[in-house]
Amino acid sequence: MPTLLAPSGNSSILVRSGVTYTSDAYGVIRDVPMGTDVQDLEAAGCSLVRPGRFPLFALMGADMTSTEDQQLETTLGGANYYSISKIVAVAASAPITAVGGIYTQRDKDGDAVVAAAQSWALAGADPSEMVLATVDAVAAGKCFAGPLYLALDTPNTDAATCNIFVFGDVLSL
Repeated sequence: MPTLLAPSGNSSILVRSGVTYTSDAYGVIRDVPMGTDVQDLEAAGCSLVRPGRFPLFALMGADMTSTEDQQLETTLGGANYYSISKIVAVAASAPITAVGGIYTQRDKDGDAVVAAAQSWALAGADPSEMVLATVDAVAAGKCFAGPLYLALDTPNTDAATCNIFVFGDVLSL
């Protein structure tokens, strides 16, 4: 069933079938039956998500000078299992030379989804520039539940941020 993006998070929209759809905090409305419900939601300003991948997790404005754990925020509603296929960093505010990994638990514990030796180097001048992080081969074949954490071993010396997105597949809702 289709997924739509509402104009804003936590929006409630009543459609002619009598159903009220409420988007999550990220504006996502899932599992809408095809037909007039989709048409009504689009007429109310929602956008139909076309086939493709959307991020499972996001860390907007990741502080690349910090060695503290930074939790990536889930875009999934409820308890979910997921597999990870790709992790990208984009939109650097300044040049980045930081090195570190992404883990399934705080304090670099749990599974290392991205190894501690991962370079997050971005020049910061080109908005189309991105880092495609190497997802650990063992982690790529696993099913996960719960949060993810960025933990830098070598932080940036100068202030810099970027946005990190984790893509993959939802295995249950």
